[in-house]
Amino acid sequence: MKYNVPMAENTINLFPHQVAGHGNLQSWDEKTVLKPCTKTEYDFYRVVFERKHELKNWIPHLHQLIEKNEGNDRVNNFSLGKYKHAVIIENLCYGMTRPCILDIKIGRQLWAEDASDDKKRRLDLVSSSTTSGSHGFRITGMTCWDQTTSSMAHYSTLWGKTLTPDLIVPSLSLFTKALPANQASIVMDLITSSLMKLYEELKDAHITFRSSSILITYDACDSFLDGFEKCNYNLRLIDFAHSAFSTEVDYNYLFGLENLIKCFHELGETVSK
Repeated sequence: MKYNVPMAENTINLFPHQVAGHGNLQSWDEKTVLKPCTKTEYDFYRVVFERKHELKNWIPHLHQLIEKNEGNDRVNNFSLGKYKHAVIIENLCYGMTRPCILDIKIGRQLWAEDASDDKKRRLDLVSSSTTSGSHGFRITGMTCWDQTTSSMAHYSTLWGKTLTPDLIVPSLSLFTKALPANQASIVMDLITSSLMKLYEELKDAHITFRSSSILITYDACDSFLDGFEKCNYNLRLIDFAHSAFSTEVDYNYLFGLENLIKCFHELGETVSK
């Protein structure tokens, strides 16, 4: 699974469905995504899949690990830049006609223990001034189908930072706004059920997540909107630059996850009425 670069003669292009994050994801092929990453994230993927850890069912499937060659930072036509590592992972939007995507950063504490004092202060300010502090999660990006304009609507990280606690549920409702009530209810039930299963998986797990996200995708294609097709849906954990296996349960993460479940449960009840 581990490779040096360069690799096969793929032409690598910018991944068109990234809604948040610092680096630029690249389309490796239609089914996979190339993500330049830190050594910490590289090792996190490697350990989960080499040890066949239970968490592997909750993160994008790992296809390849890449290490930068000495003096060569390119993977085919793409430069890894400052990164020395990359992963090729599952494209969670593969096969979708209208991929609706929701990126939610989990946790009140956004910094890892090795962060500088200045970074801790800066991220604590971000947390205290957003729903990260009040609810332990924050919407960091969203793309969803807008039936009125017949186009995709985009909501940015900056937009997510402006949301106050009373706007969380109405903002989450935008994710399924274009769907008929019965189809929206299906998506909400899928999300709530997945989040509850994830909570049960993590409540005793010795893993620390910092500034990690949950990524939710579904396809608002006509056949699903019209009730002729099952929902093409995914929920995965992503972004492990500051995640690690530890000796403690991550109550910081569980706090946010529990509140997220409550919000989606409330929203699901509203949709089903």
